[in-house]
Amino acid sequence: MIGTTVEAASAEQVSALAAFVPSRYRARLAGGNLSAELRLVGAWNDGVPVGAGLASLRRGGANCESLCVLPGLRRRGIGRALLAALEHACTEAGSTTMAAVLPDGERFQAIRALLSGDGWAPPRLRHRQFEIGDGIRASATLATPQDLSAYAVIACSGLAARDRREIQRIAAAIPSGLDPLRDEDRIIDEASFFLRRGTEIVAWGLSQHFAPGTSVVPTVWVAPSERGGGLGALLGLLAIRAALDAGYGRVRFVVDADNTAMIRIVEREVVPYGSTEINLLETTRSLRAGS
Repeated sequence: MIGTTVEAASAEQVSALAAFVPSRYRARLAGGNLSAELRLVGAWNDGVPVGAGLASLRRGGANCESLCVLPGLRRRGIGRALLAALEHACTEAGSTTMAAVLPDGERFQAIRALLSGDGWAPPRLRHRQFEIGDGIRASATLATPQDLSAYAVIACSGLAARDRREIQRIAAAIPSGLDPLRDEDRIIDEASFFLRRGTEIVAWGLSQHFAPGTSVVPTVWVAPSERGGGLGALLGLLAIRAALDAGYGRVRFVVDADNTAMIRIVEREVVPYGSTEINLLETTRSLRAGS
């Protein structure tokens, strides 16, 4: 690590580190926009960026979104220094835990090794990710006429201030990963649906930009009063088809491994029409003051 410095990114350095973060954040950072829920650290060699670490803050905890070092400079301790700096930045922001989610595959062995010591818990299955293509258009559910006339169907851009307050209230009472507006700048408006019954938001299914040509359905939620009629499955399928219609050749549907009800829906409504599955593993650690 001789000649390399690692530090939290200043406002002027954000855009220079954009190439080192996942594509779903790249455009945002390339414009110099580091939103309040993100923490970014960079590695520099003679003033040239050679790596970066990115984390997002969630309800007292933090998610390690990425760690990246130029290939020719790996195995020199830069990645570990980036991780330590990222942990410190998140601790300073009030986070008491950090989590990281990684695909289960050989490509990610090195970073899993980096996250295997110093207080990191053994990885556990956290999500099941299904990648879906055009075959889903043959879905029997999509082919059956659906009556949504009991609801007002609203795109994200059409949400009123009252709707947003209602969504914030709901999001505070459900797992943070189901908050539909958590990464609002990534929402694909024409492939996202909010349902309002009367004055209340009662369901949603949405798609977000993940990478060029790839979208993700990060959240489908239905109020208890509306469950039991297949509405969640329908909203998920509508979001997938609309993302395909919008030009995304691949759609990823991510399901919490403990959400057995949604997994049954995916296995019934999605898997028969062709999909590939990747297990996503999560590891966590406590953050200590001064880390």
